Formats: sequence, structure tokens, C-alpha cells
Amino acid sequence: MSRLPRFHFVQQRGPWIAQCADPFCMTHLGTDTLPVMRDFGDGQWTWRNPVLFAANPDQFGRAWWNDQGQERWRELLLSGAPVLVRHAIPPTPDAPTGSVGQSIGIFRTSDVEIGEGHMTLKLVERLAEVT
Repeated sequence: MSRLPRFHFVQQRGPWIAQCADPFCMTHLGTDTLPVMRDFGDGQWTWRNPVLFAANPDQFGRAWWNDQGQERWRELLLSGAPVLVRHAIPPTPDAPTGSVGQSIGIFRTSDVEIGEGHMTLKLVERLAEVT
């Protein structure tokens, strides 16, 4: 069994986009810019084969995937860019949108659908690990 490559990504506070400075990111992943998604452990992710994501519009009281300022994030997902998935801590009064935890990995996606009241996708292949 071959080992997956490991890359270090930096995510700025605010946008759900991560950057990699390693030149092998571009070679291996085809990009150095990835959209980031969180797994709150609340049932939106189904970790079977294939891994499925179905957004819950009630999570933050709105269809959060259509928030203003996330155009680039949606563009990356819809273009077929790999996605970096991270564990997350659910919202609290002090952190109303939750917070991020350890990275799960970088995955190739398929069947990405982003609409007014729904967002779904599949993770079809693990491409790399995140340091």
C-alpha cells in the first residue's frame, strides 16, 4: 500500500479557503488553493463508501453555503478542486459558527450540487494528508 503525500496548508481566518506553499501541491493535487469544509459530527457527513455530505440549512439558521463573500469557495468546489475536510467543534454562545479542529484529509469530490436550499457532494478518493 502506498503512503499518501502530506502537505501543510494555511487557512486565513474568515474565508474557508486554504493555501499550500509546497510546490508538490500543484503537481500532486493540480492546485495549491483548496476549499475547506468542516465536520461537526452532526450527521451532515456520512462516512461510508462513498462518503456523502448533505448540508443542513438549519445548522446556522440559514443556507450557510450561499453566504456573501464565499463566491470563491463555491467556485472552487464547483470547479472540481479537491476539498480539505476538518473536524469542527459545534457552535457555542462564544463561537456562534463553531471552530475548527484537526484536519481529516484532502479528497477528490464528485456530484457537487449547490442550490438555494440544498448542498450535496461525494468524497470519492483520499488524495493527501494534512500536517
